[in-house]
Amino acid sequence: MKIAMVNPYFMKGKGIDRVMFELGKRLEKWFDIEVICAKTDYYDRFVKTRIIPSRKIFGYEALGMYLKLPKYLKNYDLVNPHHEILNLPCLFSKKPVIATYHGFQRVYFGNLIKRFPRSVLLEIHALFYRFDKKIIAVSHYLAEELARRYFIPKDRIEVVYNGVDFGKFRTGKDEGYMLFVGRHERYKGVHELLELVKLTEYPLITVGEGREVERLKKKAKKLGIEDKVKFMGNVDERTLSKLYAHCSFFISASKWEGF
Repeated sequence: MKIAMVNPYFMKGKGIDRVMFELGKRLEKWFDIEVICAKTDYYDRFVKTRIIPSRKIFGYEALGMYLKLPKYLKNYDLVNPHHEILNLPCLFSKKPVIATYHGFQRVYFGNLIKRFPRSVLLEIHALFYRFDKKIIAVSHYLAEELARRYFIPKDRIEVVYNGVDFGKFRTGKDEGYMLFVGRHERYKGVHELLELVKLTEYPLITVGEGREVERLKKKAKKLGIEDKVKFMGNVDERTLSKLYAHCSFFISASKWEGF
C-alpha cells in the first residue's frame, strides 16, 4: 500500500513534523510511505519526501499547495493529511482520507488581529473532516471537541497518542534545572516562564527555535536573570535525551496544545 502523509512543512524543530517523521520511519517497514510538503530541511534524508513547488498565499504555505495537491495524490492508495486546510484538497483527490488532527488554535486578545483570519479559515476547513474515512485525534479531549464542534460521529474518530521512544528517553540524576522544549513562539508562553525563573531557585534551559528567541533573550537580560536562562536552540537527539534525563522537571506555559 502506498500512503501519502501531507503537511505544508517537514522540518526539524516543529512538533507535527516530528510526529510525521517518527511515524514515517516506523510505517515504512510495512508500507510505501511518502511525505508530501512544500518545504523541508532535514527529515527528507530519512523518510521519502516529495516537494510541491509553491509560494505562500497570504503568508500560508498550505494555501500555496491547495490547488496543486489533488493531482499529486492520484498514485496513492491512502492519504493522511496533518493540516486542516489541506484536508479538503486531499478529499478532492477521491482517495481514502484518514486525517490526523493535532489541535485547535486558540484566538485570544494578544493575537486577535493576527490569528483571527487564519483561525476562521481553519474552522471552515475543519468542517470537512466529517467526510473523511477516519480521523485520528492525539488525545481524548480533541476527540470530544471534534465530535462536538464539527458534528462528527464518534465512531469515526480514533484516539492515538503521540508516541515516546523509551529506548531514547529515560530518567537520570536530577541536576536541578527546569526544561522547556518547543518552538519559541508567543503562544508557547516562554516569556511567562522567564517571569517564573525570577521567583524560583531553578534555572531554565530552553530547547528550540522561533521568532521570539531574540525578544526572549532581551527580556531575560531586562529581568536580570540571563545567568539563570540558557537558550540552546535546536539540539541533536543525544543531547535532547540527556537534557530530559537530568532535568528536575519539564515545564510549559503554552496557551494551547492538542495533547
